[in-house]
Amino acid sequence: MADITKISATIKTADVESAHPENGTAYLGIAGREFILDIAGASDMQQGATDTFIFGEDANVVEAEYNDPRKPQLTTADLDRYPVYIRFTGGDGWCIERAWVTVEPGGHEFDNFDLEGVADNRRIWLRSDYGQALYLTRTAGTPDPGSGGGSSGGSGARIIWGNVDKDGNVQSGSGDFLVEKQGGGRYSITFQRPFKSLPSATSNITDDGWNLRDNSHIAVQDNNHIVVTTGDQAGGLNDRPFSFQVIGT
Repeated sequence: MADITKISATIKTADVESAHPENGTAYLGIAGREFILDIAGASDMQQGATDTFIFGEDANVVEAEYNDPRKPQLTTADLDRYPVYIRFTGGDGWCIERAWVTVEPGGHEFDNFDLEGVADNRRIWLRSDYGQALYLTRTAGTPDPGSGGGSSGGSGARIIWGNVDKDGNVQSGSGDFLVEKQGGGRYSITFQRPFKSLPSATSNITDDGWNLRDNSHIAVQDNNHIVVTTGDQAGGLNDRPFSFQVIGT
């Protein structure tokens, strides 16, 4: 168990009509209490914008003294004793496309993977007549013993995967990445949300009919993206369909 020093809530408002509420109040519920989601001196929750609301150390929210996890002091053991959620009140609706929360120390993270990807069914409207809360689940960090979350907890591992044709079009996948074809046999894959540390990545060419010496490699790999190269049997870059998988925290 450790004293919580900082909570960060990152929320992307969808880029659709009326996604930004003209009035209303948003809250983060975590560790047994609520905090207001309102950045001091900023116009947040705008259509298509991503906002990070910070509580505790380096706070950027209004009334930071009263929206502070250190007053009273919350602990990491509280994180799994109570639900984590985003709640919105007001007559207007707020359309959320992504939302995740990180807590320090310990790298605790909470997310809702139902919102990963970009599609009509990958976002949620919060309004009094739609439902006002979005709940998040633990995706990183280990629950404290006795917190209700178990003694070992999840490893926090996250997987991004996909199948891409030779022209760089996504055929299927986890939905939380973008592909850009950079040239013959070279494809850049950008993650919608970066990994905290360097992930592990693999790739393979797909479909029948290729020579066994046709190949695929991970040419570039960092927390934000990978570059996949595909080649022919002579060792040169050449367009090939491929699958990939990236795993990390």
